[in-house]
Amino acid sequence: MVMSNPLRIAMLGVDNPHGAGWRDLLLNVPDRATLTTLVPGYGGNTTNLEERYADLPRHDSVEALIDAGGIDGAMVCLSNQEGVEAIEKLAAAGIPVLAEKPVVGSVADGQRVLDAVTSAQIPFQTGYMWRYDDCTNRLRDMIAD
Repeated sequence: MVMSNPLRIAMLGVDNPHGAGWRDLLLNVPDRATLTTLVPGYGGNTTNLEERYADLPRHDSVEALIDAGGIDGAMVCLSNQEGVEAIEKLAAAGIPVLAEKPVVGSVADGQRVLDAVTSAQIPFQTGYMWRYDDCTNRLRDMIAD
């Protein structure tokens, strides 16, 4: 897969409690990544969508998103009930995924995600960003002392 510059990112699950945070983060790197399309999820709700994204293309399903093409990666912020199948479909299409935690509701679902991304050999990461944050790690170390 040839990546664009900036990367074209799809967001699945607009009304996830952390969705606005992910959208804000993308605003900090406009030369590297930009939000280009949406799959609202959560029954089609976009209550938390900022006005700047109101005109982005929207798709009713993961299949429609994949068929439309034009993305380099996807942020999956769907419920545990919807996320696993979405990740499987994105992986099968060769689309890299960042999945907002917790991603799955069971070990079996976790295995499905692992199998899908391993088989497709796509980049995959979960949204446990604080685990890798230098400031957070320093604070944890200070408390431990």
